[in-house]
Amino acid sequence: MEGTTQIVDITQQQKGAKQIRAFLLLSTSFVQRNKMKKIGTTILMLFCVVASFSQTTLSFCTGVDNSKCQFNNTKFITTPDSTTAKIYMMVSGANDIPLGTTKLVYKIYNIDAKGNELYMATLDQEMKPDWVFAWYPYTFNTPGKYEVKIYNDATEMLSTKSFELFNKY
Repeated sequence: MEGTTQIVDITQQQKGAKQIRAFLLLSTSFVQRNKMKKIGTTILMLFCVVASFSQTTLSFCTGVDNSKCQFNNTKFITTPDSTTAKIYMMVSGANDIPLGTTKLVYKIYNIDAKGNELYMATLDQEMKPDWVFAWYPYTFNTPGKYEVKIYNDATEMLSTKSFELFNKY
C-alpha cells in the first residue's frame, strides 16, 4: 500500500508542476500582451502628438502676398548697405485647417557658436480662431542663426524652425 501511495503522490506532484508551468506560461503571455499594449498605446500617443504638432507650418519669407510666402527660405542675405533684414514669420495650418487659437506667441532666440539658445524677444499676435494663416514681420538686426518657436493661447508649442541671416558684403 505504501508503494501505491507514493506513486499517486508523485503523479499528483507532476500534475501540480504541469499546472504551475501552465499558469506561468499564461502569466508570461498576459504580461507580454500588456507590455505590447503599453508599447502600442505609447506609439499611438506619440503619433497623435506629432500629427497635431505637424499640422502647423512655420515659414520664413521676405514678404507675404495673396496669402503666399514670398522667397520661402531658411537662408537670407542682408542688403549691401545694411546688416539688418526684415523677415516675415508666416504660420499656417496644413491643408487650410484653421489655426484654432486667439493668439500666437512668437519666441525668438539667437543661436550662438556653441549651439546655445539666447533669448531675444517675445511677440504676441492677436487673431481669430478660424484664421488658416498669420504672419508677423520682424527686423533682425545682426547676421546669425535664429530659432523661432510658435505657441498658441494655451501655451502649447505649434511649431519651431530656424534660419540664418548672412552679410556677404
